[in-house]
Amino acid sequence: MLKDPRVVLKESDIGVLSSYYREGIPMTLMEATTMEMPLITTDNVGCREVVEDGYNGFMVPVRDIEELSSAMETFILKPDLIAEMGKNLGL
Repeated sequence: MLKDPRVVLKESDIGVLSSYYREGIPMTLMEATTMEMPLITTDNVGCREVVEDGYNGFMVPVRDIEELSSAMETFILKPDLIAEMGKNLGL
C-alpha cells in the first residue's frame, strides 16, 4: 500500500480496474477520480457505484477482455475524452 498514491497516479491518464471480486467500493477508483482521471472498470458491485458509463468513464462486463480493450482503445483514438470525462467527478 502506498502512503501517497498520487505519486503513481499523476503518471497515468486513466484509471483501470478490471475487478471481478465483490469488494465494495474500490479505493483505487476513488483515488483516480480525485485526480480527475476517467475510469474503466467492470459492471460489478462497488465499481458501478463510482462510474457512470459514458459520463466519467466506461463500465465493461466482468471478465470481458474484448470490451475492456475496446474501452481502452476508445481513449487512445479519442484522447479529448480523457479530460472531458475526467472533469465529471461524480454521479
